[in-house]
Amino acid sequence: MSGVAAPLSASEQRTMLDAARVWWLFLITGTAWLLFSIIVFRFDYTTVSSSTPATRSRRSPR
Repeated sequence: MSGVAAPLSASEQRTMLDAARVWWLFLITGTAWLLFSIIVFRFDYTTVSSSTPATRSRRSPR
């Protein structure tokens, strides 16, 4: 083995150029997923108050 990579074909070069044009899209999408996951995993379910009609009437009598 000489360690030299084989040259890319024309279709492979086109594919690489197409992917290189939108590199920023992958960066923004990854950042958005990261922020979303931080928000979801920091969410504390004990702070959620679900009030159904039955529990609402028990909390504040009318």
